[in-house]
Amino acid sequence: LYSSAASDVYKRQVVLAIGLVLVIEGIFPLFFTQLWKDTFIRITNQKNGQIKYYGLLSVIIGIMVIFIGIY
Repeated sequence: LYSSAASDVYKRQVVLAIGLVLVIEGIFPLFFTQLWKDTFIRITNQKNGQIKYYGLLSVIIGIMVIFIGIY
């Protein structure tokens, strides 16, 4: 279905996307340590349903961003 070159480009994009997510995720605890800790504590004090809702919202927004980037 995909040529070898297209497959290599796809793999590279996936690796770059994962790397970018890790960099962005690491910026907050690195530069805003206390704020990150306080936020994390507030999140752990929420009910499971609330956390799942935010997770679902994040997934939906992420899918929308992906589709916007593709088209």
